[in-house]
Amino acid sequence: MVWFHGGLLQYGSGHMENLRPNGKLSRDSNFVFVSFNYRLQAMGFLALDLLANSGANSSFGNYGLWDSMVVLEWIQRNIHSFGGDPRRVTLFGSDGGSAMIMALMTNPDSRSLFRSVWLIDPALYFNRTFSEASNYNHNNFLSRTHCQHIDCLYRLSAEAVLNAFIGDDEPSFVIKDQNDLPIQGMLNKQLIVIDDELVTAPIPFPADTSVDIPVLVGSTVQATEYWPGPKDLWKWTWSDYNKYVTTSLDSFGPRITQLALQQYPPSPTITPALQYLTMVTDLRQTCPVNLIASNLSSLLVSPIYRYLITSKPSQPIRLFDIQSNNSFHFWDLIAFFGTIDKFIKKPSEMDQQFEQQIRDIVFNFVRDGKPDSFIPLPSKWDQSFPHQMAIINSNETQIVNNYVMSDRCEFWDTQGLTKYAWVS
Repeated sequence: MVWFHGGLLQYGSGHMENLRPNGKLSRDSNFVFVSFNYRLQAMGFLALDLLANSGANSSFGNYGLWDSMVVLEWIQRNIHSFGGDPRRVTLFGSDGGSAMIMALMTNPDSRSLFRSVWLIDPALYFNRTFSEASNYNHNNFLSRTHCQHIDCLYRLSAEAVLNAFIGDDEPSFVIKDQNDLPIQGMLNKQLIVIDDELVTAPIPFPADTSVDIPVLVGSTVQATEYWPGPKDLWKWTWSDYNKYVTTSLDSFGPRITQLALQQYPPSPTITPALQYLTMVTDLRQTCPVNLIASNLSSLLVSPIYRYLITSKPSQPIRLFDIQSNNSFHFWDLIAFFGTIDKFIKKPSEMDQQFEQQIRDIVFNFVRDGKPDSFIPLPSKWDQSFPHQMAIINSNETQIVNNYVMSDRCEFWDTQGLTKYAWVS
């Protein structure tokens, strides 16, 4: 299993404490794990015509993605020396890491490098061409460097390059923007570009997708709780909730706001903060992931297994200076890596049951290509989404047959707002 770390292609590493494969996980699974670091931000994804026309070092961006190709080729040549089987490689990654994996899935040349993938809270939708990204960076990044030729760029310090890439207030790189309700027309600029060499097609996948492999794709119902938009979220009243939703969505017209508040109304059984998080997660993650999974199912012969996490930790978990007691982004990963006890002093029996469920599902998928092998579920989980979908709670996995997209997802899709999904 090859770990593609997340961080929206701007942050993180393959060796982040408690969010990486470890020796105990390898012993428990009898798998060989590989994690790696790749170039990030400007160093990893600066698409610029000057660099593309620089002779022997010519490239069309996606440097970080090329790093992953080097790793996968190395695995094919060397992993047998570590007890691994080069014919049975599974890629797995979260948010930006998932985006990288999906980008590789557009390339037929990568088919020999892996046989299945596990996508966790994936960052979705990229359709930006190299030319479009280069023009944007020419007008913004290059103008901030005051450089006109490549020799000038080479003389810049790394710090100067990063500062020029981000600018003073560049909304494309403000992470909270993707964890908040969208504003009409403010689409994040994807860092991965279609270069027609490594990345050959946009996401959502076109009809001629080349890499037909089994896919396990999951998300959590409050994925956007980390880096939430409003800073005072947990102090909100329902009046604050109504005001914030109205102010945010009115750029799409007052009718959208009215309909959204009908789908996510004030309720005595839920807090304003949790209702807001569920709304944003549906729009940015749950519903777009459903659409991607459905799209893949219609294109591929291989199965597409979709799960949704509703489990919550028994105690609040602090990660990246945010504390959560909900079904947050990384919750299934923490369980898979077996590091719940690093965040909760005394994990409950429910925490441990959740960990075992996630591990059983993933271990079976990696070994046999089926998530339900050798585990007792209420019903077989052997059909692609939307024919079947798994809802994973703390102590059970429920298989939903003939899954119908919820009214809420139907609403966001009908209004065209699922295009505001997480991107990298």
